[in-house]
Amino acid sequence: GYPVLNPGRRKQVEGRSWEDWMILGLGDVFAADGVAVLPNWETSRGARLEVHVALELGKPVLPVKVWLARSKVAVQA
Repeated sequence: GYPVLNPGRRKQVEGRSWEDWMILGLGDVFAADGVAVLPNWETSRGARLEVHVALELGKPVLPVKVWLARSKVAVQA
C-alpha cells in the first residue's frame, strides 16, 4: 500500500563512489514520508546515515515488517 523508493532500482554504474550512491539515497530520504529498515540495518554505514537524517527530519523510521502490517490494516479498513 506504500510507494517504495528502493535504492536498488538504480542501474549500477561502474565508477560510482559510495558518496555518489549516498547522494542518491539521501535524496530518497528527503522525498520519502518515512523509512523502512531491514534486519541488521545497523551494520550498514549508509543505512545508519539515512536513518540519522530521517530522524533529524522528524520522519518515522520503522522496521519493514511494521510498515507492511500497517499497510495490511489500512487495506482491510
